[in-house]
Amino acid sequence: MFSDCDLIYLDDGGYRMTSDSQELRQRLDEYRRLSRYLEGLERRLAMMRTAQQRYLAELQRELAPRRFFWFNLGKLMPAQWSTPRRLRWQDDEVRQGDALLIYVNGQGALGMVQVTEDGYRWCTRAPRLQDAIGAGELRQTFHLSHPTRQLCRVDSAHADALFQAMKRRWQ
Repeated sequence: MFSDCDLIYLDDGGYRMTSDSQELRQRLDEYRRLSRYLEGLERRLAMMRTAQQRYLAELQRELAPRRFFWFNLGKLMPAQWSTPRRLRWQDDEVRQGDALLIYVNGQGALGMVQVTEDGYRWCTRAPRLQDAIGAGELRQTFHLSHPTRQLCRVDSAHADALFQAMKRRWQ
């Protein structure tokens, strides 16, 4: 199968002559094993990319409710917090499908919940939105002049900007 004298390429980039077919077979087996390993890594990377795309698509669906509201939780009564559907912004009552961006006064903790039939649910996997996109970026995204405003309406264009900011941070 092999000629009387073949070249063996060494790991350091050099090569040497050999007539040992056993060594050539070992090198060939090693090459095949490494090739299979790299193929497996490429498959795992492709699966991870697919999972990331699915997660980002799911996140985008979760961040696409009808309307967004901004609340400073430090200025809301506990009774109001327990029944978010009764909260109002000007003449609009918070309805199912709306999202509430929550700011806890004095703690800087941010979170987002979406109003559901039964009340509300957390709709981001980040424990704190501040960790996900940064408080400064959040204020800029929503054009908030002061982070402790009690209530601020956010339209769908700003909601899309939030999603894009989160996507950039998590990629």
